[in-house]
Order: sequence, then C-alpha cells, then structure tokens
Amino acid sequence: MLPTFIIIGAMKAGTTSLYAYLSEHPDVFMSRVKETRFFAFDATNPDHVSQVPRVWPVTTREDYEALFEGITTESASGEASPNYLSSPLAPRRIRETIPGVKLMASLRNPADRIYSGYLMRCREGMESRPFWEAFQEDRELWWVASSFYYENLKRYYDQFERDRIKVILFEELKSDPMGVMKGLYRFIGVGDRFDPDVSKIYNKGGAPRNKALYRLMNPGARVRDALNAYVPDGVRSALRHLKNWNMKNEVSALREVFDDLINVYYDDIRRTEDLLRMDLSGWYRCP
Repeated sequence: MLPTFIIIGAMKAGTTSLYAYLSEHPDVFMSRVKETRFFAFDATNPDHVSQVPRVWPVTTREDYEALFEGITTESASGEASPNYLSSPLAPRRIRETIPGVKLMASLRNPADRIYSGYLMRCREGMESRPFWEAFQEDRELWWVASSFYYENLKRYYDQFERDRIKVILFEELKSDPMGVMKGLYRFIGVGDRFDPDVSKIYNKGGAPRNKALYRLMNPGARVRDALNAYVPDGVRSALRHLKNWNMKNEVSALREVFDDLINVYYDDIRRTEDLLRMDLSGWYRCP
C-alpha cells in the first residue's frame, strides 16, 4: 500500500501541525512514522547509511509500504517528510513510485524560517554564535540554503502536473488554520465539513523560558514516540500546553538584520512567485 498524498516540506513551516490536523480527519490515514524520509535516502551515501535508523528510519520499500497497512475505510493516506523539498533525489523517486500522488508544500518567509531554525539549533545545543554571524558563516550549509525555494520547487514542477501540487503559506496557516485545512481536505479528496482542533499548536518554535524544562520535555523523537503509546491523551495535551508555554517568541535579533537578510533571498522570492503564480510580497516585511 502506498500513500495518496505526501507533505514534502518545508522544515520549520508547520508540517507537524499539518500532519496532526490531517490525521484527525476520519477519512485520512497518516503513516505512524511522521518523517519517513524514505524517498530522500541515498544508499550510496556513507553518511546516510551510518545514520540509519536515527536519521533515516525507513530505507526499504517494504518497510515504507508497511507503514500504511493499517488503512481500513480511509479514502486518503499520507506521510510528511519535510526534507523532501530540499532533496534532489525525492522528486524523481516519488514520481517513479507513485506517479498519481498529490503533494503539499508549506512555505514560510525565508528570513523568519532561517531564524526559527537558528533558535532550534540553539535549543539543541548545536549553536552558540550570534545569529548574523552564524548565517554569514553557514551560507552554503543546508540550514541556510534550504530557504532558497525556487530550485527545490522547480524539481517537483518538472516531475508533476501543476494540479497535483498544493502550496500553502505558513503565515496563512497561522492566521486562518481552519480555512487552510478545509482547502487541503478538498485537495486530497475528502469531505471538508470536518473541523480539526486547530487550537492545538504543535512543535512551537522560539526560545525556551526555562532550558532545564525544555530538555526534560524534549527527550528525542525515538523516546517520545515510545512514551506516546503509554501516555493518555489528556496527559499529552497538558504536557503540550506546558511545552508551548515554555517557548517564547524572540525576534529582536531577526529585526536587527531583517532587511539585509531578506535581500539575500530577494531574487529567489521573485522567481518563486513566478513559478507558483502567487503573491509573496508579504515576505518583504519582518513578521
């Protein structure tokens, strides 16, 4: 069994919320592993192979199809792997394996997305440099380069018909989550009268108020997934609220350099606008 739709990214652009809201619909089945990363796995890349299963949890088609064996009456099924958007391998592999699949992409203001990624790296203990210094020194690394959307998206438009790709904006998901979800339900062919609980916020970004509490509540994906099987829904909901409370918006460093930062992405934004036939002028203003 293979999925009928795939969320291809982008990272830090609301894909966890999309996965959760879609999974609530009674006619939608979502893979039990959120980020399969299957179509981006390169068995010839030693780095990929050495990171199995920590980074690459699904590496064979047999294991991939097994993720959808639980489908019963659901008419739509999907998975969400945000790294697909920046993967040079994924578009062609998806097309060859599931030519009729529908694709969803959530895009976020590239400057805001980069800053969110920087804060995540700080929370995880991977970053200690000031934001602008880190950005300037890492211009060629994936966490910066992946916010150049045009080439990443064009690979998918070269492989798939335009009506099979649905692009939404993270900013619209935040301001009108119900409207966005209704549109996505229609896109994948399920009833849009269902109302997901969009009051729940998943994977909220920002800077932690209390770093010790953050570390306690973020034990890692494998530990979290194992514990979820034993933690009641009510407890998980309370923990999610506590986790969200512990995250505060921290945009001062972004505001200081926003104009310089968005200028780096200006040409790419214009090309992306033309490719998508969308107005992205809102990205020229600091969130």
